[in-house]
Amino acid sequence: MVEPTLDAFVDELQAGPTYDDTAEFPPGLVGDVARYAMQTSRHPNAGLALGTALSVCGKLCDRRIAGPTGSTTVLYLMMLGPTGVGKQHYLVLPKVLLAEAGKQDLIGPGTLASVQALEALVGRQPNPHCALDEAGIMLSQMLAGGQNANASIMRVTNALWGALWDRYDGVERARDAAGNVVGPAFAFIGASTPRELYEMLSSDQIGNGFINRLLVVTASSKAAERAPMLRGDAVPLELSNGLRALAAFGGRSEPNSTEGRVRLEPILRLGWGPRAETVYDQLSSEMKLGKSDRSSGEGRSRCGRVTKLSKAWISTAPTSISASCATQSTRR
Repeated sequence: MVEPTLDAFVDELQAGPTYDDTAEFPPGLVGDVARYAMQTSRHPNAGLALGTALSVCGKLCDRRIAGPTGSTTVLYLMMLGPTGVGKQHYLVLPKVLLAEAGKQDLIGPGTLASVQALEALVGRQPNPHCALDEAGIMLSQMLAGGQNANASIMRVTNALWGALWDRYDGVERARDAAGNVVGPAFAFIGASTPRELYEMLSSDQIGNGFINRLLVVTASSKAAERAPMLRGDAVPLELSNGLRALAAFGGRSEPNSTEGRVRLEPILRLGWGPRAETVYDQLSSEMKLGKSDRSSGEGRSRCGRVTKLSKAWISTAPTSISASCATQSTRR
């Protein structure tokens, strides 16, 4: 495989569409959260605001709502932008909004030291949401233990992401029995620079599927500093009500019981929104073609078109729930 240079990697990321202050966000709660993220930032950035909104709404839906392909709303979301673009605000805000929705218990740690730490976390709380600052550096440090550690960490993150509604069985060790969880929903939102992410990547991570599971959201151009239009510590009542309503969707504020079962049943299975299935089919075809010629320039050139189709599909979703489902269904 011919790996692209850093400059080519950055150019490829920027090939997809970006957002600016005039962006039309998806309808429903996703758009409401994205606008609030913009209004509370000193450096409003529509690309990062959309990433924050998808991460929050996806977390409030997971373990209860399935997309048309049976996907969950679990996201491994990476916000990418240069130093100084204002990523920190969009990394902290999900914690504020999850707490506002009454879901403080879903807020996970800010870093993970090892695969054992990840498994212990999911064992205590099956659907944590972690905000990972300098995620590219953290992942690089986690992978620095050598090929075996690399494979173990990637295997667990891939298995958790792919478990969907089924039971995940952990790693049996000499001193520790393997744990298990039904319908795990570990999710994270991370912030990194293009260089940090590029230096973490290798053909191994691409080949084992970890990179395919990342939803990379690129920052829009850096905006001039301004005073926030709204306070970040006082969520408007209408937005607060929307978050709490989504958290309690279906008349249940907690995920359905898994006692004595090996599969979690979703409360709601969504159908396709207007035009969404057509865009999905286009995107699926592009991704399959890309897999067949990864080693060629043509395979890499499709990345921009796939990114455009992904964002186009999100824009067709009529509600916040289906907008969140859309991002993961593209990888199924």
